[in-house]
Amino acid sequence: MKRLVAEFIGTFALVFAGTGAIVINDVSGGAITHVGIALTFGLIVLAMIYTIGDISGAHLNPAVTGAFWLSGRFSGQQVLQYVLAQCLGAIAASGILLFLFPTHGTLGATLPAGSDTQSFVLELILTLILMFVILNVSAGAKEKGVTAGMAVGAVIGLEAMFTGPISGASMNPARSLAPALLSGHLEHLWIYLAAPLIGACLAVFACRGCQDSACCPTDANMQSIKPIVLILCTGNSCRSHMAEGFLRAAAGEILDVQSAGSKPAGCVHPLAIKVMQEAGIDISQHQSKHLSQFLDRKIETVITVCGNADQACPIFPGQVNRYHWAFCDPPKPKAATKKS
Repeated sequence: MKRLVAEFIGTFALVFAGTGAIVINDVSGGAITHVGIALTFGLIVLAMIYTIGDISGAHLNPAVTGAFWLSGRFSGQQVLQYVLAQCLGAIAASGILLFLFPTHGTLGATLPAGSDTQSFVLELILTLILMFVILNVSAGAKEKGVTAGMAVGAVIGLEAMFTGPISGASMNPARSLAPALLSGHLEHLWIYLAAPLIGACLAVFACRGCQDSACCPTDANMQSIKPIVLILCTGNSCRSHMAEGFLRAAAGEILDVQSAGSKPAGCVHPLAIKVMQEAGIDISQHQSKHLSQFLDRKIETVITVCGNADQACPIFPGQVNRYHWAFCDPPKPKAATKKS
């Protein structure tokens, strides 16, 4: 429920600030300016990513939720719940704007300036680019810092800046649905429902073409059928990858085994790779990942493998089966001593 509340609030903030900037720009004679509107959309998304990203993943967009499901990173059981929460949040925002500005004609609805085909193609490409960025910055060690929020916010602001005057730069069915419903401008709504969904799905295939197979699994159905076991440590560079390798070798046919950390080091330790090679298991292609990448996925079991008493194991939220393995780092080779 907390995730749905977060999506409702996040999408409400997006539509209230973004379309609100459009409405206020109209009633104030251009005080916000087109650049200001574009920056408003980018900044509010950036702010919501940092605010609710650890709670719900900060999708704020039915097209993003659908693409995450298609990529195998999101449970299909939650898709409709997320989409409903997003649409309700958007409608609530447009309802308040209608109350505040009852004489405004569009409430910030997205309307094509040219032909329907022109706006459809633009929206498809814009959403493809946006989702491609989201998929890539939400995987691996890059997400441990400010990169993800800045990258996504920047892309939204950039795309709104250069295509807003033509197509409206929606990239978000919920953002277009709410003002269209409350203002009565439904004639072009199909563009902003269909194009973003298609573009976001195409981004999944683009991501598969340039990322490791773990980023966007090609068999999303198998990923959702297999129970997910998440192995956690702090750095996700050594023992957690070793444990992942051993468990995959033993039960990979029935379990989807993953590993992550609260402060990912960015790569797998060479010593861990060497030790596992001696055991006949190759982990050289593993990637260091942040545990927040798995907040949107249905995790069955969490295993912590922190070995030292002074090292706090990461905490994964939610109701999951929890275990701890006393799994130490491989010993470092001793330095050679000179004989006297």
